[in-house]
Amino acid sequence: MMYKSTHHARGFTLVEMAVVVLIASVLMGMAISFAIPIMEASRNLETTQKIKLIKDALAEYAVENNRIPCPSTALLNNNYGIEQGTAAVGAAGFRCNAAGANPNVGMVPFRTLGIAENNVLDAWGNPITYAVSPAFVLSTVDAQASVHENCRTRDWFYANRRPIETDASPVLDVAPINPEKAAFCCAGSVIGNNLTVQDENAINVLVRDRTTMANLAAATTLSSTAMQNPTTQYIPSTSTPTGIVYVLVSHGKNQIRAYTTQTGARILAATGTCEIENGNDDLNYRDCIQNDTTGTANYNDDITGWATQDEMFYSQGESCSVP
Repeated sequence: MMYKSTHHARGFTLVEMAVVVLIASVLMGMAISFAIPIMEASRNLETTQKIKLIKDALAEYAVENNRIPCPSTALLNNNYGIEQGTAAVGAAGFRCNAAGANPNVGMVPFRTLGIAENNVLDAWGNPITYAVSPAFVLSTVDAQASVHENCRTRDWFYANRRPIETDASPVLDVAPINPEKAAFCCAGSVIGNNLTVQDENAINVLVRDRTTMANLAAATTLSSTAMQNPTTQYIPSTSTPTGIVYVLVSHGKNQIRAYTTQTGARILAATGTCEIENGNDDLNYRDCIQNDTTGTANYNDDITGWATQDEMFYSQGESCSVP
């Protein structure tokens, strides 16, 4: 005899389905809430690594050329990624000429440095701002280049000391042993302002910046009397031997004041004090701690990088202390 089963398969009720969906939604929401900070931290790390790569490329370029390149325009055209100057590089009168409000501020010249374009775009796809101090893009053939008195030492100059027999007052030949390196490592006064970087409390990151000392004008000879009393040769200066050579800024997730490659102009208006300073196209910058208090003067998601000429040479196993 055969018996018909009276037990039927039971499905989920609407209430049970709703509970399952609710639980899945809660779990998904928790996963997303954990994932977003991780993703943002990953983007910050990626951008920091790109800034490190650019710093290495600039240091290598400086050691090889005793100068750094000028910024390029952020506009997609034939000059995109190439440093922009007013004349041939190294020619007398050469100055930076990047398109924008300040000729010394623009985009990293990735083609000049020989690195990929992607390496100068932050993790949000925007060009990293690149600002240079005018003193460090020049060549010794430039009439405005001079060597700071802190480099007028035995190592840099005195090895060329020689008396001139026909002169009743012998002079010293103080032409630098390595003039191009001296002009970079101990750049004297030049036309134009120098870069400054401050922290979130508006305190200079360098204890002694390039505006606090005197400069000795470049000269081919100095009398022995003047060498014994060098203060007679001092002139007012806007520079000291140690200075900030360049500044790099990623404008972060909010993209405020980032360049757009479609127009070469900056986008959006800044509200945070640090973001305003990092996007107003002057040569004053802020290296601030990230603060996500939206809508306040302390808000900042910029990521910055900078270096002195000493740091650049040291990173390449070289030294700015000797010729």
